[in-house]
Amino acid sequence: ERAAREELSNCRITAEIEVARLEKLVENLKEAEQQARQGTEDVLAAAAEEARAAEEERIHSERAVVALKTELRQSCERQELAEQRCQAVESKMAAMEVTVAKRSVELALLQNASAKAESNAEALAQLVEKHAVAEAARSWNPRASATVVHSEPLILGMEAIEETAVRGPIADTDPAASEALALGAQQVYRIGRVRFVDVEAGAQPEPVVCSALVENTGAEPWPATAA
Repeated sequence: ERAAREELSNCRITAEIEVARLEKLVENLKEAEQQARQGTEDVLAAAAEEARAAEEERIHSERAVVALKTELRQSCERQELAEQRCQAVESKMAAMEVTVAKRSVELALLQNASAKAESNAEALAQLVEKHAVAEAARSWNPRASATVVHSEPLILGMEAIEETAVRGPIADTDPAASEALALGAQQVYRIGRVRFVDVEAGAQPEPVVCSALVENTGAEPWPATAA
């Protein structure tokens, strides 16, 4: 009987310990449930806040899109107006270019006609002058006249060289003689031509001595001092 009592006492203690453990477990479960409920409420509140912010962002984006569409439409209208103005300006410029081209052609024709008139007037004046000079030359019969018969080679310094091939009478067809002959000259004679050995030599004075034999071809005798 004593052993039974001890065993019953032990069972009672074990039962009390188990009850205390179960009560503690229930308490822990209640705390966990409370924490879970609080966390769920916090999550829901955060989600609601995020949803509200997203809605505000959506409204703001829609307003921005509307503003951008309005600005784009206005920009297109301004661009279209600018294109119309550019086309009008281009049309005016094209018309002005046509007018300028016509005026340029007319001016070129006038300038060409003026140049031809000036050229014709100059040519006529030269022709009249040449005719007058030729008539005067034909009517001129000088009593004093001379012709170069011969000329000696030039005497030069060390820095110059004579071109002997060009010394002598110049042909009537040579441009260098035609003007003088037209003025009544009986002869055009080149006594000599000199060239320098280099550029530096040509910058310094160079002695040139020439001699020529001249024949009196006129009716007037020369004075004694002409020899």
